Amino acid sequence: MFLNSGAIIMLVISIVKKSISPLSVHVGYHADNGKKAETMTQNVNAGNREIDWNRQGDWNRKVIEEFHANGGKMSGPFAGSSLLLLYTTGAKSGQPRTSPLMYYRENGRIFIFASKAGAPTNPDWYHNIVAHPEVTVEIGTEKFPATGVVVGEEERAQMYAKQAALSPQFAEYEKTTTRKIPVVELIKK
Repeated sequence: MFLNSGAIIMLVISIVKKSISPLSVHVGYHADNGKKAETMTQNVNAGNREIDWNRQGDWNRKVIEEFHANGGKMSGPFAGSSLLLLYTTGAKSGQPRTSPLMYYRENGRIFIFASKAGAPTNPDWYHNIVAHPEVTVEIGTEKFPATGVVVGEEERAQMYAKQAALSPQFAEYEKTTTRKIPVVELIKK
C-alpha cells in the first residue's frame, strides 16, 4: 500500500477492552492534507483492527503539541518512552514533514526504525530521508540538525534486535512483513 501524502510515523498506544487484557499496538499515523487517505488493517493478536488513516493526522498533531508543551515528556501510553520529533523534507512534495518516532540511543548514537507496524512497505519518513538525508531532530528541549544514514545489514540486525528486546512489538512487526525493516542512524552535526 502506498500513501499519497503526509508522513507515516510509528507510535505505541495502549488498547483496553473488556474481554482483552491491555495490548500494546504499534500503529502508523498519516498526516492528512485534505486528501482521502487509505485504510490499513492491522492484525492485533487473534483479531483485526482497522486503522483509519484520515483520523490519525489529528492524533499526530496532538502528540506533537503535547511533546512541545511538556519539553518532550509524554503522558499516557507514551510516558517514559523514548520519543523524538523528526523533521524531514517530503521526497516527492518537497514540503516539510514532522514525524514523532520511537528511538533507541546507544553510546550517544540515535537510531530510528522504519517498521510501519509490520506493513509491507516502508513509511513515508524513510523515503524522505533517503531522498533528503539532511534532517532536524528534536529530543526533549534540544533541537539539532542531523544526517539520516541507513545502516548496513549487520548493524541493522544488531540495533533492531536491541530495540525489539526493549519493545517486543518490534519483534512482531518483523514477523508480519517480508521486507527487512530499515534502521536509520541520525548523526548529529
